[in-house]
Amino acid sequence: MNHLLGTMLSMVFLVQSSSAMEVEWTYKDWKVTRHDNSQMISYSSHGDVVWGREFGFSKHKGDCDNDTLLMYWSSENSKISTLKGRELPMLFQVDNTRFGLNAPLVSTAELTPNTLIMILSYIKATPTLVELLSKGQNIDVSVLYPDVFTQENDITRDSFSLNGFTASRLKAQEYCQQL
Repeated sequence: MNHLLGTMLSMVFLVQSSSAMEVEWTYKDWKVTRHDNSQMISYSSHGDVVWGREFGFSKHKGDCDNDTLLMYWSSENSKISTLKGRELPMLFQVDNTRFGLNAPLVSTAELTPNTLIMILSYIKATPTLVELLSKGQNIDVSVLYPDVFTQENDITRDSFSLNGFTASRLKAQEYCQQL
């Protein structure tokens, strides 16, 4: 089931790639992508548990010095769409450092009747977070859904490689400054 979900999510992002996104550069486990008629650059890594999930950041034209969290997450609970506009508590771990963030659920889209894609964003990365990610090997992410939204078959955690993070961040900065 995980492989099927990952394949389906990859197809969705591939379809989006052809219309609104263009992968500009890849390095190790990260990619740098140009979005929305060149108004945004993102850099991200795919999930180790569910391939179609992405953890990364975006940079926007005119605001290239800031990195904004950008995550694509999936759930098998379509009722989560009712949380759109609210913040989801998330637990992150980079090596031995754990921290929590409340990530705004910006948008949702139904992929299948049993799979929902969520976009979480709007959190600016602090210099401390960037340094932590630069030194880490992996980041583990867990969504702490309210109990009423938790389903036994839902995968609430994933892991993302940080191998290539720093180089991709620098390349995203370079591309953003060219917008």
